[in-house]
Amino acid sequence: MGTNKVGIGRTTATAARGRLVTGVSAAVLAGALAILPAGPAAAVGPTISSVSPTSGATGTPVTIVGSELVNGCGPITEDGTSRVPTVTFAGVPATVTSSGPTSISVTAPSNPPGTVADIRVTDCNGAESPVVAAARFTYLRPTVTGVSPATGNPGTFVTLSGTNFTVGCTAGARPTVRFGSAEAEIPGSLSASSIVVKAPAGVHPGVYDVTVVSCAGDTSAVTSATRFTYTGPVVAGVSPAEGKASTQVNITGYGLGSGCTATVHPVVRFGTEVADPGGGSYSPASITVRAPAHADGAVDITVTDCQGDSSAITSADRFTYTRTPSVTAVTPSEGVIGAELTVTGARFTAGCTSSALPRVSIGGTDVTPTDVSATSLKVLAPPHSAGPVAVTVTDCDGDASAGATTYSYLAPTVTRVSPNAGNPGSQVTVNGTSFTSGCVTGLGVAIIDDVEVPLSDGVGPSDVALQFTVPKIGGGTYDVQIRNCQGDVSPVVAADRFTVTAPPLPKVKRVAPNKGYTGTQIEISGSGFLGGCGEPFPYPKAVFIGDREITTEPVDPNRDRIVSFTDTKVVVRVPLHSAGTVDVRVRNCSFDTSPIATAARFTYLAPKVSKVAPSKGYTGTQIEITGTGFLSGCGEPFPFPKSVFIGDTEITTEPVDPNRDRIVSFTDTKVVVRVPRRSAGTVDVRVRNCSFDTSPIATAAKFTYLAPKVTKVSPDKGYTGTQIEITGTGFLSGCGEPFPFPKAVSIGDTEITLEPFDPNRDRIVSFTDTKVVVKAPPKSAGSTVDVRVRNCSFDTSPIATAAKFTYLAPKVTKVSPDKGYTGTQIEISGSGFLGGCGEQFPFPKSVFIGDTEITTESVDPNRDRIVSFTDTKVVVKVPLRSAGTVDVRVRNCNFDTTPVVSADQFTYLAPKVTNVSPDKGYTGTQIEITGTGFLSGCGEQFPFPKSVFIGDTEITTEPVDPNRDRIVSFTDTKVVVRVPLRSVGAVDVRVRNCSFDTSPIATAAKFTYLAPKVTKVSPDKGYTGTQIEITGTGFLGGCGEQYPFPKSVFIGDTEITTEPVDPNRDRIVSFTDTKVVVRVPLRSAGTVDVRVRNCNFDTTPVVAAKFTYLAPKVTKVSPDKGYTGTQIEITGTGFLGGCGEPFPFPKSVFIGDTEITTEPVDPNRDRIVSFTDTKVVVKAPPHAPGTYNLRVRNCSFDTSAAASASTFKYLG
Repeated sequence: MGTNKVGIGRTTATAARGRLVTGVSAAVLAGALAILPAGPAAAVGPTISSVSPTSGATGTPVTIVGSELVNGCGPITEDGTSRVPTVTFAGVPATVTSSGPTSISVTAPSNPPGTVADIRVTDCNGAESPVVAAARFTYLRPTVTGVSPATGNPGTFVTLSGTNFTVGCTAGARPTVRFGSAEAEIPGSLSASSIVVKAPAGVHPGVYDVTVVSCAGDTSAVTSATRFTYTGPVVAGVSPAEGKASTQVNITGYGLGSGCTATVHPVVRFGTEVADPGGGSYSPASITVRAPAHADGAVDITVTDCQGDSSAITSADRFTYTRTPSVTAVTPSEGVIGAELTVTGARFTAGCTSSALPRVSIGGTDVTPTDVSATSLKVLAPPHSAGPVAVTVTDCDGDASAGATTYSYLAPTVTRVSPNAGNPGSQVTVNGTSFTSGCVTGLGVAIIDDVEVPLSDGVGPSDVALQFTVPKIGGGTYDVQIRNCQGDVSPVVAADRFTVTAPPLPKVKRVAPNKGYTGTQIEISGSGFLGGCGEPFPYPKAVFIGDREITTEPVDPNRDRIVSFTDTKVVVRVPLHSAGTVDVRVRNCSFDTSPIATAARFTYLAPKVSKVAPSKGYTGTQIEITGTGFLSGCGEPFPFPKSVFIGDTEITTEPVDPNRDRIVSFTDTKVVVRVPRRSAGTVDVRVRNCSFDTSPIATAAKFTYLAPKVTKVSPDKGYTGTQIEITGTGFLSGCGEPFPFPKAVSIGDTEITLEPFDPNRDRIVSFTDTKVVVKAPPKSAGSTVDVRVRNCSFDTSPIATAAKFTYLAPKVTKVSPDKGYTGTQIEISGSGFLGGCGEQFPFPKSVFIGDTEITTESVDPNRDRIVSFTDTKVVVKVPLRSAGTVDVRVRNCNFDTTPVVSADQFTYLAPKVTNVSPDKGYTGTQIEITGTGFLSGCGEQFPFPKSVFIGDTEITTEPVDPNRDRIVSFTDTKVVVRVPLRSVGAVDVRVRNCSFDTSPIATAAKFTYLAPKVTKVSPDKGYTGTQIEITGTGFLGGCGEQYPFPKSVFIGDTEITTEPVDPNRDRIVSFTDTKVVVRVPLRSAGTVDVRVRNCNFDTTPVVAAKFTYLAPKVTKVSPDKGYTGTQIEITGTGFLGGCGEPFPFPKSVFIGDTEITTEPVDPNRDRIVSFTDTKVVVKAPPHAPGTYNLRVRNCSFDTSAAASASTFKYLG
């Protein structure tokens, strides 16, 4: 040290270098002015004028601006290591990254969010800056003020509004957003006040708190404004809203595919029936599937996503199963045959394809539609008699419209006859409407006096104006009626009258009976039948039955058919003729023939079938056909062969007919026959008699070949190979016929026959007419398939609700235990795990733990993890995987995998530290870390290296790790380790296992590095060179490390180390962990801090561990009066303070302002007689009379204070 002096005249005030003289005291003694030091100089401490930024989070870089910030700091070792000031935030030390006299950069230490921390700087002299408003730092936490939208599904983009989202984040770092405990993805940019995230998957419907965790680890508070509601799947619309089974339905909404993949689809239910996923299309907002079979009526459509969550039932999800199409209008509603009609309604095309059209019936006649849509079609009105008829539409599923929608056929009407009188042979024009309805090649007839005459169209549009020639009839006025080709006759009106002027002709007025068969005897009544017969050479009289003439001439082979012939009555047996109505006319001997008339007709009846019993059955069923006229014409010479038609198959009684034996009996009113082979469907049953007349098609003359019918499938659910019993009827129909078709069973699209070449042949266990037992063939799970039976008539049972079989997917119902570590043996309970395993070429069965597949294949390195595998239970050791919850799924030999459900989850636990003991200490302290899961994954083939983290220092068991030996022991529940070199402070203790999972940060998993602590300094007062004992703890912290920092002692700002280069090294007498003995170094009087720095470079804090350097003190001056040269004995203490040091200051005595030193250059040197620590003997130097202070200055440059006991009075 040097000195600073202030001189006034011959008087000098002296202070230690580095100190500021802040004041002096003056005294006037005997007329002299003395300038004396007022006492030890006051140190100038650091001050803070500003901090930037003034807020942030733990880890925020902060710049502190002020003055005198690094007093006493600077290099202290040859390698340039610097001493830096201490900075605290609310008492918590901060890491200093750079420092200077006016600026310090630090990293904000950990403090709770919301803390307003006073920042204080302590310089290397121990002076601390005062608390000021400008030196405050506010710890921010993220705050969420809004979530938009507040409802949604996994994958919904959600905007979070708030503040401080990015606080504490560095470049590339992002905060964490959680919905409940699920972490959300931040797909794009973010700011301090806004974040856009995707709502995470794997979350079930409910209300979740949305929180933001800053990069400093602080979590935003939960409020009502921070909630997000997962709605689950929502069905918003169904189109169409009605239809039948197989109708393609589009379901719109949102959240429909949560948790699903390209191969795993949501489940769609129509009521309780599951829609077949095959052929459907799926997206989160739209699903298209075909409606499954269901009873008529309204059902709710629900969607269950792949997380197992189902949509709620609302009015928007309704679908109505409709049975029949409906007709609402026919336009025009009346008209003639051939008119184009537009039929409107609904559901016309249900079940139809591009090649299949609905069927339209008008008055029982089927017509082909055009321009077909679901609500409209066009047809041409088919032939039909006048009057209203029903119009029905039958869709492609066979369902017909109900109700009384009609079309009215108009009858012809006569409006004018021109001329209205004339002779036979006159040409007459008839005007009116609907004359030609139903006509194709002809134009119908005009009827006058029951005589029908042909019409011609030479006068204009044929439908409204026709001509005819008046026939040969008797005179009189007659109604002219028009009968069109459909048989409709115009009504009698005044406008149709025509007057004929002519002599009377023979006339037939009645034929009785007017209906019958060949051979029927009829009576023809009338007049003029014998006209001219009394004349000479009469013409032969005759009867015409249709175009058959029967005369009374001997040469006529039909002569015997005339029974009697009078002028008013003829009795005759009708000749052989096909069914139909014929004119009956009589020709008299004048060769006049009665005209054609309505009353002069005979109808040959066709045979008629009135009943078929039974009306339903299978090939070979014996039926009884009841009716009339079956033997008509059979008594005639050369009759036609009689026969029966079953559909288009004719069975005759002829010897050449191979089906002859099918006719059991044949009478005029009853035929018994066995029906021939035919496919299922309804056919007409017709009988043809010997007149070659065939009974007409009639509702009562039908036989329905029944298709085989499946009434029950038991069980109706199962797996590949499940033996099912199919109950029903008609399974062997046609099997007794020659050349039968092979019978078969169809399970979905797989056909199984009994043919030798069918690889599936052995699947059929038994096959009877009412029951088939079969083993279900391979098919993927999740689909409900139709079960159909085809008999030997090649008829297949129809699709029916009762004829279905559902292939079940394997199902996991329980995983036990559902938590553990890599290698944990778990038992997976469920069903269908061996589905398909009995097949010829089964897929390998396997288990999925998350995305890791474990198979039973010999090539699978994980094969040995499967302990056992049965249909309801699989025991497996879980593979290596990081902590987290995964789905456990089983895939059977049918390649069906269990769906994802809540019961199939297994949670890989992270290792957990529950206790650290001791939880405080120093570098090298051996600690015991207790917990669980420390060796998880260590038994695997390629485990990750296990390790321990003490703060950010990782200690592994790897040979390359220099810290390897710090691990004393490592078991699954306990790790013993010696903590590595680290500065003071609390750090997290974490264990990472062989699954590369690290225990989370926890309150119980911390270790605090203690700073060394001084508890006592003894003695706490003395002089330079005083040996003091410093008691405390942690003085050797870190000294056992490989490259320890040098330990040292600070006495004030003087550092004393154990380093060889330290000139003060010998001052350290001893240095143990709890006690340091040192001789205090040279220093001016005053109180200083005593601090110890250990090998961890941690220094004891400034506490009440201080040492006071005492100034020399004069207690007595003897004698205290005298003259120049008087020998004075000065008694006191500390007179030699610092004199044993190298390079001491010269000791001296002050008599007034006269200094006497021991220095060779001092002319007063010899005045000092002796100089010891407690006594100085000196001869008073020349001085004017008066009283003067007598002071002693020791080698520490400390001077005793002026006092009443330390004066000497010069006598005059």
